[in-house]
Amino acid sequence: MPHAPRLTSQPLHRIGICLVCACAAATGQPETPPQVRPDALPQPPVVGVALQPEPLRFEDLGLSISIPEGATSRPGTTGKVVRSTIVAPDESWALNIQTPAASQLGIGVKDFADRLMEEVFTRFALVGVKIPAPGTPATEWLTRTDATLLRRTDDLRIDGLEAIRLAFSMPMMRDGVGAAREVRVYTIVQASPGQFVVFEFITPASAYPDNRIVHDTVVASATFRDPGKVESERGSAIMRGVGLRSMLGPSNYDWAIALNADVWERLFIPAPTKTDRDAQELGYRHIRAWRGARGELDSRKRPEDFDAAERMQGYLLVVQSRLVQNEDQIVDSIGRYFVSLDGREESWNILMTLRPVSERAKEAAAGKKPATYAEFGFRDGERTKVVVSAPNEPSQEILPEWPGDGYAPQALVYLLPQLVLLGNRADTYGFYVYRSADRRMQFRKLVVDQPEDNTDIWRVSAFLVDAAAPQVSHFRADGTHVRTVLPDGKVWEPTTVDQLVSLWSSKGLPME
Repeated sequence: MPHAPRLTSQPLHRIGICLVCACAAATGQPETPPQVRPDALPQPPVVGVALQPEPLRFEDLGLSISIPEGATSRPGTTGKVVRSTIVAPDESWALNIQTPAASQLGIGVKDFADRLMEEVFTRFALVGVKIPAPGTPATEWLTRTDATLLRRTDDLRIDGLEAIRLAFSMPMMRDGVGAAREVRVYTIVQASPGQFVVFEFITPASAYPDNRIVHDTVVASATFRDPGKVESERGSAIMRGVGLRSMLGPSNYDWAIALNADVWERLFIPAPTKTDRDAQELGYRHIRAWRGARGELDSRKRPEDFDAAERMQGYLLVVQSRLVQNEDQIVDSIGRYFVSLDGREESWNILMTLRPVSERAKEAAAGKKPATYAEFGFRDGERTKVVVSAPNEPSQEILPEWPGDGYAPQALVYLLPQLVLLGNRADTYGFYVYRSADRRMQFRKLVVDQPEDNTDIWRVSAFLVDAAAPQVSHFRADGTHVRTVLPDGKVWEPTTVDQLVSLWSSKGLPME
């Protein structure tokens, strides 16, 4: 599936910290990304910073942080590091929330800060100078690097936790050369043993004096729940998820498969009038699920030509979608998923193709092959391998760490909200799923309840790790899908292919 656009910058990566300096919300998006503008003019002095009423929450970290009114938050997918990027309304600053990993247990926040300083200095070391030995005091770098340490604060505490803050002046990292400079402020917090959270604030140097109050206010708003309690709650949810799946038999999975045998859904932004004709159409998808042989995912093959692996019986799912990127471009994707009946083997492949739709875009793309992004995943027992590829880039192989008994296969992720309804009561269930967006296993919490004003409906709130609000799905008592409201207010709603064709045709949207 397509990813959100990202602000460009270059990574600082050194063995031990793997901290990424990126204003990235995701990778792979072809749009021209918003950037922290080097020509941003200083604004009038700010007396205070108004914050949004609902903070961002990171369930797995126990972290909540408030962001300024008008700022936007985007999930980040730069490896395993950038969890979210918060961007100013005028794009004059950005704040990355990062969770880098230390290379060895027992590293403290001071050691982490020392390594980060050395990493920044090395990144901007002047050509032809002799680089000081590792661990050399910062003063030894003064004439050897184009990065300047503005200040270092070692006695900082964020929500009672030990923290260190480093502020650097450095060349604009998207350019790497030239006179334009930016300020990057790193606040390093050790949230738990082996788990660091780094707040990376980026702004043009000319705007830093006025934007500093934004940084100080937002970072000071961060609160961390007790890591032990967070882990305990997650463990309990995982146990309930494992317990539920252990009680499900073939008939239960067949029930969920039947509900998704042939489903069309539209994605839209509802209009104030609540009418379909006034809604903004964003996309649609066709979901097909069935029980059969793995080889049936390839419609070009005849069953008599299947090899042993293709004859394996299991659950199959195909999700074909079209999303409107902008007036010039659409994104077509198709995902094919298989999991064996015993759940021990699975495979999937996702293809995403960018297509021009306006005459202007078609002329620009004339003679060029549409850009296609691909992901292929395979699992045998606890061993998982994922291969991703993008135009003009070498393929990458990912070996996600096995999360344990709470893992849910990719083919069942679409079915989980309906499967948890079989618990027949309001409860909280936890699962680990592989998330393509940031290429790793992530915890997903599903909360089942009933709206007080409508006991004929079951509600399943899916808390995605980096979302500020849950994705809320509504189902009838028989499990049929009513609607799903995404954290940003967009809605997935069942439709028919005839209704979809009529609606999109009336709005001049491409379906060919």
